[in-house]
This record gives sequence, C-alpha cells and structure tokens, in this order.
Amino acid sequence: MRRLLAALALVTTPVLPAAPTVITVTDDVILASPRRLGINAGARSQWGEAQILKNLVDNPGFEGGLYGTVFHAAAGATANRVEADFWDTEWNNDQYAIGMPEGFWTGAAYEIVFGPAAGRAGTISGFTHENGHYTFHLDGPGAAPQRWDVLFARRTMASPEWAAEPRPGSPGLQSRRLRFLGEAWQSDFQWYMDSFWRDSDRTAGKLFLIRGPWRLRLWARGNRDGALLRVRFFREGEATFFEETIALTTAWQEIVRDFTVPGGADTLGDYTVDEYHPLIGFLMGVPSAGDEVFVDDLEIARTDHANPTVFTDAFVERLRTLRPGVLRDWKTSDFGNTLENLIAPPFARRRTGHRPHERVASQWGYSMHEFFELCREIGAEPWQVIPPTLAPEDLPALVEYLAAPADGAHPWADRRAALGQTAPWTDVFPQIHIEFGNELWGSASGGDPFMGASLLGGERLGRIAHDRFALLRAHPLFDDDEINLIIGGQAGFPGRQQEIEANSTHHRTLALAPYFGILDTHATEAEIYGPLFARPVDDVTAGRVRESWNFLQSAGHGTGLAIYEINFHTTHPGPPIDLRNDYLTGAGGAVALPLHMLHLMRAFRCDLQAAFSALGFAFRLENGDHARLWGMLRDLEATGRARPTWLGVELANRAIAGDLVTTVHSGDDPIWHQPAINGISAAQDVPLLQSFAFSDGERGSVIVFNLSLTQTLPVVIDLPRTPPATATLHRIATPSLHDDNEDAETVSIQTSEISGFADGHALDLPPHSVTAIVWPGESASLATGQGWR
Repeated sequence: MRRLLAALALVTTPVLPAAPTVITVTDDVILASPRRLGINAGARSQWGEAQILKNLVDNPGFEGGLYGTVFHAAAGATANRVEADFWDTEWNNDQYAIGMPEGFWTGAAYEIVFGPAAGRAGTISGFTHENGHYTFHLDGPGAAPQRWDVLFARRTMASPEWAAEPRPGSPGLQSRRLRFLGEAWQSDFQWYMDSFWRDSDRTAGKLFLIRGPWRLRLWARGNRDGALLRVRFFREGEATFFEETIALTTAWQEIVRDFTVPGGADTLGDYTVDEYHPLIGFLMGVPSAGDEVFVDDLEIARTDHANPTVFTDAFVERLRTLRPGVLRDWKTSDFGNTLENLIAPPFARRRTGHRPHERVASQWGYSMHEFFELCREIGAEPWQVIPPTLAPEDLPALVEYLAAPADGAHPWADRRAALGQTAPWTDVFPQIHIEFGNELWGSASGGDPFMGASLLGGERLGRIAHDRFALLRAHPLFDDDEINLIIGGQAGFPGRQQEIEANSTHHRTLALAPYFGILDTHATEAEIYGPLFARPVDDVTAGRVRESWNFLQSAGHGTGLAIYEINFHTTHPGPPIDLRNDYLTGAGGAVALPLHMLHLMRAFRCDLQAAFSALGFAFRLENGDHARLWGMLRDLEATGRARPTWLGVELANRAIAGDLVTTVHSGDDPIWHQPAINGISAAQDVPLLQSFAFSDGERGSVIVFNLSLTQTLPVVIDLPRTPPATATLHRIATPSLHDDNEDAETVSIQTSEISGFADGHALDLPPHSVTAIVWPGESASLATGQGWR
C-alpha cells in the first residue's frame, strides 16, 4: 500500500507508517561495474581557498605567453579580409589593457574550421580595427568565410621588457629582471594571496594560512658582485614569515632557505566585516640604486608534503577520502594552449590567453601531465578537457603522448617518459576521457563567460568536433576502448543535443551539466526542500535530461550520456542571501547531490559523472551578493572542512563497488505529492524512500535515502543471500536541514558496526538522511581484475 502525503504534511508531523518498507535487493544487474561518483578538480586560485599546488607562485619560470582564440566572421568577409563579429572596438581601453590593439595578431597563424572555407590555414598578414570590428587580413587564396563561420587564431606572445636570459640548465626560455624602483622598500615583483576575504566575500574569513616548515628556492645573479636582492614573505601587518637581503655575484647561483612558521603566527582570528582583512604577500625587490638582479625558477613550498605529485597533501588526501571514479580537469588556463605547453614542466610552462577583451596572456595552471599523475595517485580515471584551438598536428601527437611506447620512434611518448612516465598512460588507466572544449555551444558574445573559446551553437560544435576527433581517430594507436571522446552538450536546451548528434559521429559520449536548486518559491520548508529532493526523479522521468536522452536514442549513433558538471546552481535573482546560503551549504546538499547522481546512473546507465567542483568558496551574483557556490570543500588550509555536498558523495562512494542492481520496495512505501514549483516540470508523486544497491560477488551494499522532512521511517533490508554477520553502516543525519560546516563542523559521516547483520535486517532511517550499509565478502571485481575503479 502506498500512502499519499500532501505537500503540507511535509512540514507537520505525519503519522508513522503502519508497517516498515521492505527493500529487496535483487541480482538483476542494471549496470555492470559502474565507476564511483567523480568530481571536477578545478583550478588553483591564489586568492583564497583553492591553493592546491605545493608551489605558491604561478609561472615560477617567468615564461612568456601564448594566445589562442575563436572568432566568428561578420557579414561581408572576402577571401583575404575578415571582420570578427561580437566585439566592438569602441570597448577597447588602452589604459586598462582592455581589448586587442591593432597589430596584435599580425604574423599569427589562422585556421578556418567551419563553413565553405573550412580547411584554409595560413598567416594573418595584418590586424586592424575597421567598422568597429577586429579585422583580420589573411594570406593565401581560397573561399571567403560566410557570416558566423568559425576561425581560430594562434600566436606566441612577445617577451615583456623585464625578460632576460634563463639560468643555465633551466627548462625555460627566460628569467625575470628586477630593478631598483627609487626606494629601498619598493618591490619589482609582487605576489599577493588570500585576498578573497578582503576584495570579494568579506564574511569568508582567512581561507589560507601559513604555518609549518617551508622552503624558499630560487636561482639569482646580479649585474655586479655585491648586488642585493631583498625577499619578504608575510601577512600584512601581522607576521613576517621570512625576510632576508641576499648579496649576489654575477654568476648564477641556487639559493635555498628553509624556515618554520610557528602555529600561532598566522591564525584565523576574529575579524569584523568592516576591519581591514590582511593579505599574504611575497615580494622581491632591489634595494640599491644601480643594481639589477635576475631571478629564475622560483619555488615557495612546504617541505613536509609526502605525496609525489605537484599537488598539496591536503588536496590529495581529501581526494583519497572521496575516492572519485573520475577526475575532470577543465580550467580557463587551458584555453588558448598548445600540446607542448599542456605538458610542459612548471619552470617551462607559459601563461595563456584566449579572450577578445584582453591583450595579455594572464592564465597559468597545472599541466595535463601533472593532472594525470594526480589521477594515478588517487586511483581515478582522467577526464581531460582539451583546448578547441589546438593545432591540427597537435591532435595525433596527443594520441602518441597518451598511447605510444617511449621507444625513440615516438617523440611525444619520449617527452612523456622524460617527464617521468615511461609506460603509456593508456596502460595506467582503464579509460582516458577527452572532451573537446568546455561548453563550446556558448553564444560567443558578451554574455558568454567563455567568449573567445565558444563556437556558437550545436551545429558548429558538432561539425568542428567531428573533424577534430577524426584527426585523433586517424592515429594507428587510437582505441575507442582506451580513449573516450566527449562533446559537451547543453542541459538547459535539449535541442542542442539533437544539433550535435546531427553533425558528429566521431564522439562516443555526450556530456551534460544538469544543475539543480531553483529557489523561486521559498515560504515553507516544503517549498524549499520538496522540489530539491524531487528534482532527480523529475529529471530522469519527464525533465530535460530525459528529453536529451531521448534525442540521443533517436539519433541511433549509440552515444552514451555523461555528466560533466552537477551541483546547486542557485544564482537566479530572488532569494535573500541568508536564505540562499543556508540552502546551498546546509545538510540538504548531502542528500540532494548523491541522490541526483545515483538516479542518473540508474536511469541512463550513466556512470561517468563529475560533480562541480572541489573548491570555490563563493560566487558573486549580479547584485553583488556572494552565493556559497561551487566548492564542495569550504577550503583546504584554513579550516579544512567539507561541505555536505562533498560528504554525501563521499558516503555514496564508500558503497559503490561491483554491479548496480535493482531494488524493489514493498509494504508501506510512503510518497508525497510534489507541486510543479522550483524547477519541477509537472506535479507528481515522489517516493519518500529511495534506494540503490550494489553487488560485488559476496560483497554488497545498499544506499537508502529518507526524504521526509520530519518522519523517521522504518525499513527492512531483504537480501538475495545470507550475508556475513557483521556489516558497516555509514550515515549522514542531522537534527536540522540548516546544519552546515561553514563556521563549525556540525555535519559529518557517522560510521558504526552492525553486529548480528542478517537477511531481514531492520533499521529506522532519520528524516532527511542518507544511509549506506556495506557488508564484506570476496569481491568478484577484484578477482577478475575489475577493481581499479
């Protein structure tokens, strides 16, 4: 019997069910050996919570820049003259370095990738401003691009005036010249960190603390013997961690200084919103007139990191506890990049740029090679987003880097070996996932956050990705089972998937980002949390994800579905900021996020999923408020606390092993009636109890969600065979959905042992909770070599 609970009853105290719900775990396999739930690694940010790299300084080799951009032809192009649409040169501002000046692209490479002129490539002979447009003058004969046809441009930036020759043996091409600026205290190199709490969300508090053992390492020389270099590392007005004036000679020398920062030197403190919020600074200057100093290959890092990657122990250990099945890497520093720079070591890696409203290559991040090393360290499959503007010759080279032996006959494999990975990456991971750009369907205009790296719609995206993936597939070492090619679709517009499928057959997977968390209506708990907990069922039965899936099926290409990002997306106007942030950071996230991901896994056999994102304290809304998105960790180094969304995924991953199997509910299986509000497509009845089970030989698990806001609900677990007498229970259950970990840890995974576990085990599930029971046994997946995931 199913009981109907009115929506209002969700905020009252309903009568307990007359009998428990029986959850029968079957042997019916839905999906064999699914991956554990994954996550986006995200980029390093010097500004606060995402200090995930050991070395605190970007571009530590002081290298130059690369620029690669996507632009669309305006109407009226000829074979040799193309005005770019979507940017008005009236918006350029030389004072603030906004927009590209005339000559910026002169001498750069171009490639036409969509339209009747596709396939043309050559040199940009001139770059001017005409009719309010960037205007590219192209060499060579050929067809003229039509309106909104797509062109790529790529260039290496000229070295800045401070560039000088590198130190001997450096993998880079230049060093940093420092000069006397007129006063002894002035610094020619300034690197500030932990500024988010000063310049953005002033309620954040410090997000990064300096403590423990550190090492400063750099190479330096002077223009004369006795030239002085002043180095200072500090928290403004509070503590100096290291300070020294170093006498140099004209010969390059390596300078190494070890120092320890006591635990009380840099503390969280108790600051008001109105007080000054001090930054962390690292400065290098020349205190004496007439001196010049040259610095190269700079490193500031703790000395007690134990893991072998470039990532901090705090980040690596957090990922190890999450146990993601896949780790996705996309960051804006990869846009405009080349394959050579994507795998370059830190001291040789250049900055990158791609935006039409900029003129300086300002982005820098960890490399693809370093990302793969991180994935190997934590046991996750890599999901790498590649720049759309990669040159055609870079694409087969990418396959060689991933899959070829380092035997002297494959130069890109030899580069991989020189970086420390001799065996092909395809021998390390069960599968490597390669995605063509990020949200390339974007409008390519002012409202597009990825302008300069967007293709304008699904037709262009599908066609260009098809052609680029053809270059990957043409390599003799390409193997579909080892390298999964992905195109990112648009969850909010299912028709986009139809456009992509009509124009590409070379991809194997289409990925969506079905964000959730609309909060237009929020007068009661039922209005806030009912739609949040009902949305997964709506998505897989009647919503836009189901519609997108239907388009994939009707296309008939066998394209699989993946999730490239998923989390709250409560950025729309309306809810007051306190209510919004309570919703985003509260215990409801521990239920909502894994519930969404497990429903997608079951409904669409979709096990390639990456929640968004590991880090990101808050996101600035249009009205200036800061919504506490997208980070599933509050921070790494200041408090180290996980948000409930992270904990929910971590709990689910403790249970995912073996095959996803069917569960059947019987007995008193209560439901509630969910009205069509806050993103729910139509009024519907939703089960209060939802379950997912996994079978791995004699080992097994079941995850059960109680979505009632007020009721403790009894269940009985009916198993297909006699389990061992001892099992482990993992649970997230809080007294209130408003509990969070922002200021203190009040939400956690509680783990306990169940003695006397048996078929027919009964337990009570607290309201708004998620519970996993895992029982041990011989693992079939480990016995057959399938346990890597």
